[in-house]
Amino acid sequence: MNEYFHGEYVSLDEISYQAASTNVSGDLARMLSMGNIYNDDTEWEVTGYKEDVTVEEGRDGDDYVFTSDAEDKRKLLMYRDSFGYALMGIAKDYAEVRISRNTDDFAKYCREMQPDVLVIEMVERWREGQETWCNGLYDLLVKAEEAGEL
Repeated sequence: MNEYFHGEYVSLDEISYQAASTNVSGDLARMLSMGNIYNDDTEWEVTGYKEDVTVEEGRDGDDYVFTSDAEDKRKLLMYRDSFGYALMGIAKDYAEVRISRNTDDFAKYCREMQPDVLVIEMVERWREGQETWCNGLYDLLVKAEEAGEL
């Protein structure tokens, strides 16, 4: 995958990993108020497969906003649900990143940011209201493509 996204093959021999946190509860355990029972997960830190960059993290309401000195100057906009927190490490791959759960303003973010990469990460069990904003986003993307903006 690194070769596909970054144009460089990295051998597994060049990668190192170590436990960053142990006795961690996943979001499902915490959501069910069982984090004190199911807390045997390990979070891993993997290094050696992408460039070292300096990342500045900020918040805009509930959104995470990142800027970095990455060589890849593309912009990433991601909608996430509770599982998406685990994907925050991809912020190091792009110069500008917004990771949001804000369905009301997501289409506005698309227009303003003009992202090069758009990720919709949605595995939530609730669906109420999802169709409306997804349809609105789809309509926005179709219009942008028809106007030659994509």
